[in-house]
Amino acid sequence: VHVDARLVSPEVYANMSGAELTIVGAGLVGSMLAIVLREKGYEVVVYERYQDIRAIPSVGRSINLVATARGLRALSALPPSVKADLLALGTKVTGRIIHMNGTEPVFQRYGKDDTEYNYSISRYELNKFLISRAEMAGVRFMFGHRLLSIDLSGEFAKLKFAVDGADDSTVQCAGPLIGADGGGSAVRYAMRDAGVCEFSEDMLGSGYKEMIFPKAAAESGGMARHGLHIWPRGDHMIMGLANLDGSFTGTIYMQNKGDDSFESIEV
Repeated sequence: VHVDARLVSPEVYANMSGAELTIVGAGLVGSMLAIVLREKGYEVVVYERYQDIRAIPSVGRSINLVATARGLRALSALPPSVKADLLALGTKVTGRIIHMNGTEPVFQRYGKDDTEYNYSISRYELNKFLISRAEMAGVRFMFGHRLLSIDLSGEFAKLKFAVDGADDSTVQCAGPLIGADGGGSAVRYAMRDAGVCEFSEDMLGSGYKEMIFPKAAAESGGMARHGLHIWPRGDHMIMGLANLDGSFTGTIYMQNKGDDSFESIEV
């Protein structure tokens, strides 16, 4: 999350009663933060470059998440009823199950017994849930708004968006701006260009793709639902996490180029 520090000084906070906070990015961070801020009484508007994820089928990049103790503490910032409904989307994971080549699987427990566990949750379903709950709380979402530039010269930021199906649009923020727009954050780039912050980037040479283990295949293969399954094979691996319907979401991690890479796979 990126915040222009000069816009959120103690003096600004002291006069923010009824202020509207602007969030760029409606992913997990942006939508969850919107709920938390709305619960604290702020008006919140969220701008997202893509269309509403709830109307888009999840195919190919919906990597499952594992909520650990740190993630569960973060969820405690949500209203208790929202947290309870959110956790109902997931399945309990008590440890890793390592599938080495040619040997029996090895179970590595996370805690002292089955009372200590993490949660496997679909990123796609979690994002849909958070957006819907944020809307129910009164958050406004503006989908199809791709951020082009930010003017930080005034008291609050002025945003220029490319809007799907319309001309570019300029929005004057009525309060602090929060960037929750991911690794290629346009907010962060704009803050750098305005001299507000500095950063460097190093891109990984590897990537990932989603795989699906249907329920029947998972059951016939003896895939235990309580485990995070890992098949390590040198410099690449497959991971599998259980879904509520009995299927597993698998993810293959490989180098993008070279031998044994995504580039070398023939489809």
